[in-house]
Amino acid sequence: MNYYELKSIYNQNKLDEALAAYPQMIEEYKDNEEEIRKLAFLAADFAHTEALALLFESGVSPSVTDKYAFTLLHHLAREEESRRCLKPVGAVAAALEFLLDHKVSYLRKDENENMICYHYAARNATAEFIETLAKRGAKLNIADKDGNTGIHIACEYAGNALWDAELAKRKAERTKKNHEERMASAKERNLSDEETRDYIQTSLDDKQDAHSEYENQLALVENFFRTVKAFAEGGVDIDEKNAYGQTALDIAVKKGAKKIAAFLAGTLAGEDDAAIAAGGMTLHQAVERADIEAVKTIAATGADLNAVKDAPKHNFGGYTPLAIACAFIDYKTAETLLGCGSDPSFRDGDGRMAAAYFFLGETNAFSHAEEGIVREKDAAKTIRALTGAGFDINQTVDDDSDTLLILACAARGRWPKEDVLEELLRHNLDLNHANRFGITALMYACTRNFDGMENLQIALLEGGADVSPADQNGDTALHYAVRNDNKTGAKVLCDMLLEFGANADSVNNEGKTALDIAVEQDNEPLVKLLLGKI
Repeated sequence: MNYYELKSIYNQNKLDEALAAYPQMIEEYKDNEEEIRKLAFLAADFAHTEALALLFESGVSPSVTDKYAFTLLHHLAREEESRRCLKPVGAVAAALEFLLDHKVSYLRKDENENMICYHYAARNATAEFIETLAKRGAKLNIADKDGNTGIHIACEYAGNALWDAELAKRKAERTKKNHEERMASAKERNLSDEETRDYIQTSLDDKQDAHSEYENQLALVENFFRTVKAFAEGGVDIDEKNAYGQTALDIAVKKGAKKIAAFLAGTLAGEDDAAIAAGGMTLHQAVERADIEAVKTIAATGADLNAVKDAPKHNFGGYTPLAIACAFIDYKTAETLLGCGSDPSFRDGDGRMAAAYFFLGETNAFSHAEEGIVREKDAAKTIRALTGAGFDINQTVDDDSDTLLILACAARGRWPKEDVLEELLRHNLDLNHANRFGITALMYACTRNFDGMENLQIALLEGGADVSPADQNGDTALHYAVRNDNKTGAKVLCDMLLEFGANADSVNNEGKTALDIAVEQDNEPLVKLLLGKI
């Protein structure tokens, strides 16, 4: 028997057969140190204590390492060959105890990733490994090269396990549905019992395999929780920060490891469903993750729904939960917050209402839609939710006296601008409100990128927007339009304003008419148009 045949036997969970093969293989490889070492690494990988005992008796040193300086404990923790093999409960603990009793160092770092064996155990959620070390009083607080403790590492990889569990769940649901459809088809075809068994066998096997895979993934997720708990009970500081300033809780929240996060936050008592639902998050964090379940749970505890986040600006510092939902154009979360009692007219420390954050370009992001795709009309739905909760569509939303209409017209780009404007124009808008600089929605509509602005300008004019007001610099909408970067667009916009009664002779505070500016812009077609109106 060779190494690969032995590994195959292990993967079939035939431990007795594997053990029986060792004496012959040890004898066969007695003059081949490399092959003997490979057997030791394989036995450690599969947590086969009896095989390790035979190898040690034959002269293999417990301190043996491979070319990457992986010790036998590294191999036990890494499970490189045996990850998909279901080991008997207690096998890892027994092998670990055996190796520790034979003075194998658990503190040695490898030369591959410069990690201690229990860092790999944290990565693989080998809870037995950490629990056993903790019981023996091992030093578990050594960090990796990035300052990550075992808890940090477990939290990071728990997120991957959760995602894999979600995929396995979807597959289980899909194969269950396929099997049910196959059963129904067999019934419709009036197949005999024997024919039905043959007809549905593949779908039944797929269903059972998918369910088993899902159960295994759920068990892995739970093992990550056990791993984190074992590290904490072993004396690792749960509040320690890594080289990037992150605590394990920060990572758990980011990765959606809610049960772990609740434990690290100190809110978990037993299998507390509410604490797990909240996932150790603040309300702001729950909103950022678009976790509706957590938002509802945290709101029900009496959390301040209008509190501003204490964090740097780039991390939504100063935002209310509702402002974050609006910044993400996250209709479902915004609706949930409003349903829980968030005030849509609350002003934060910067004097802004949540609706103003639709258009803050430095933080605006795609909505939390399935598969990362923006849900069509979410901006419009969010506005309806805001107005349904008492938001006055014509009220000013910031300290500059901007209305939502003014901000939408001032915004660059097409999204969410077009969706917001489409919804706003359904309402009875004050089209002539000017902000504290004297700028109206029409003025902004005339100066922004021409693509898409022509129809907006027409909608505002047909709705009754006044073409005569001037801003604090004396500029009218005509002055704004003539400055449009698109020369063709400038002519089209000015022509429409003149059609609705704009005064071509109006001068601004610098004494300039629209014609003067058109000459400066070297826009000959526009100059010709304006000359014809004087």
